[in-house]
Amino acid sequence: MINRELLDAKKSDPFKLWQFRMEKDGTWDAILADLKKIQKESGEKGFSSVLHRHAKDHGYEGAAFEREQFRKYEALESALQNGDPKEQAVVEFEKIVSRLPGRVTAKKENNWIASHSAMRRKSLSGKSVVLTIDDIRDAPSQAAVNKLSYWANEPKEFFKTLAAAEKPAPPKASTKKTEETDAKKVDPTAKQCREMLEAFLGDVTAEE
Repeated sequence: MINRELLDAKKSDPFKLWQFRMEKDGTWDAILADLKKIQKESGEKGFSSVLHRHAKDHGYEGAAFEREQFRKYEALESALQNGDPKEQAVVEFEKIVSRLPGRVTAKKENNWIASHSAMRRKSLSGKSVVLTIDDIRDAPSQAAVNKLSYWANEPKEFFKTLAAAEKPAPPKASTKKTEETDAKKVDPTAKQCREMLEAFLGDVTAEE
């Protein structure tokens, strides 16, 4: 575990800041196990080289990003210590979102959004909708939360788009070319009967 007291947004190794961020999200143990597996399979002796090479596959976004994320964390930490209720709500909101899967099926996400009470909030209040912690407790995914935060302020457009997507495709129009092609298709049995009839008539004509 990374010692929080030893970290500094400007001076610390960005990979340490990334590890700290992953520890807060609760994903570091799984990442560490995966990196050790890679090290074992590759036969490398140095773990740090494996970590540096594969960190981007496990959420590392670069030095500038990691330093900025840690600065934001420090600001929130300070606000919490000073008892700022708005910042406390933001922290709790992000904690809940971080525990959700990234994505589920689009149908499941859209169904959750379509039936959510936030989708009628703007029409009732006339004000912009800002999601609360209670709005996302049963969210199916992080993507669904992101979608809802947008569509709750554009409900008409959402339902218009959803209706268009769910509308059944119109029946295929029959064209003259299609009809002509269909007319040329002859049942094999009928064709055989016609050939037999033509052969029979030919025999009768020959006898006469």
